Amino acid sequence: MIIYARVNLRYANKTIILVMLMLCIRPLFSDVTEPEEKETKKTLTYSLVFPGLGQICSGNYLKGAIFAGSELLCLAGVLINGARGEDYYRQYRSATRPEDVVSARRMTEKYDRYRNTFLIAGAVVWIANLVDMSITVKKKKLSVKVAHEENRISFGFAMAF
Repeated sequence: MIIYARVNLRYANKTIILVMLMLCIRPLFSDVTEPEEKETKKTLTYSLVFPGLGQICSGNYLKGAIFAGSELLCLAGVLINGARGEDYYRQYRSATRPEDVVSARRMTEKYDRYRNTFLIAGAVVWIANLVDMSITVKKKKLSVKVAHEENRISFGFAMAF
């Protein structure tokens, strides 16, 4: 299974900072015991399904709560800003005066940018979660590849069971 995500360079600095922050959290919880060999597949699968579940399954409750909470915050941001953008889009479509059209369109674009930022942040949390789980189980079952193109950064994942 290979999953690709593309990120505009405009968001690359924020993305890199967020990934680095999430990876810096790991040393704070290094005293937690490693999962047993037979639970490795289960923890990786849980982390693949939703960020933080694999950490919680392996006993890293605080780190799991941080990943799950971050992902839930990002999902809430996507839903809230998506709904607001849709409301302004409906106003844009029904506006008759030129100044109302311009105003509603600007607000639609504003909330679309917010939604997209939360969407990218959620993807970064998910990526950091998978990287953390692959480090935690100390197996090379998860491979992460990052490639830089002209205006984009590409992330590729492969997970073997």
